[in-house]
Order: sequence, then structure tokens, then C-alpha cells
Amino acid sequence: MTFPTRHVARVIIIDGADSVLLCRYSETIDDLAVCYWVPPGGALEAGEDHHAAALRETREETGLVVQLGRQLCERRFILHMQDGPVDQIERYFLARLSSVKPEVANSLGEDIQELRWWPFHDLRFTTERIYPEGLVEQLSSLMAGTRISK
Repeated sequence: MTFPTRHVARVIIIDGADSVLLCRYSETIDDLAVCYWVPPGGALEAGEDHHAAALRETREETGLVVQLGRQLCERRFILHMQDGPVDQIERYFLARLSSVKPEVANSLGEDIQELRWWPFHDLRFTTERIYPEGLVEQLSSLMAGTRISK
């Protein structure tokens, strides 16, 4: 079965103390409240590429203006949305800040429940749901031995 394709850009933002910025969302699935954390980002708008969408979404959801580094990965999966399933393709970019835990604020009326700077150690040991799956392991590889370059 073929589903409509939804392209998404997300940004893994790491501050000067190696904390990672994540957005908390809450949904009700089968009468059960489900909370999860994801990097800032969202769907591409008409005429936008992944890079432009990553910058726009970061600014809208966090108030931060960042300089994007390299693309870290691409992820593809079937996502069940209100209007039905979509074939979601997500590209993840790196943004490195020199400041430590800069102020962030969601400027849109999006359903973001909270923005939080997660110290890397806390991410490694949390029992909360973090997406994408494997994010902590990927960050471990990036941070192994040295700080991530800008």
C-alpha cells in the first residue's frame, strides 16, 4: 500500500555544555496519554528544501537562529496521523551553539508542551520516550572522546 509522502527536517541542537534541546509533545492514543521528546523540526512547506525548513522550524519552535552543520541521518517510517498514515521521511541536521542553555520559546501555537535542555548524561539514563530511537547512541558516537565541532 502506498501512502502520501511527508518530508520533515529536524535539528539536533547542542549547546556549549553538550546539552541537547528537545521538545515534549503529548498525545492521546487509544485513550492513553503518551508523552515523548523530539528534536525541533517539522514538515517542509511548499517550495522549501530540508535546509530551509530546518532553519524556519528551529526559529519558530525555539526562537533560536542557528547555523546548520552537516546532515546527520535520514529516517523513513510510516506515521499514523489524524488524517491517516503517511510515509514520513525525516532528515536530521546538527547545530552547535557556543552559549550554554540559551533562552528558548515556542513562537507558534503548536502543541509543544515543553522545551528542555537535556544534559547528555540525563538523556543516557532517562526512562522517558525519546525520538528518534537511537538518538542517544548516535550522540554518544559523535561525542566520544571530543566535543562536536561547529
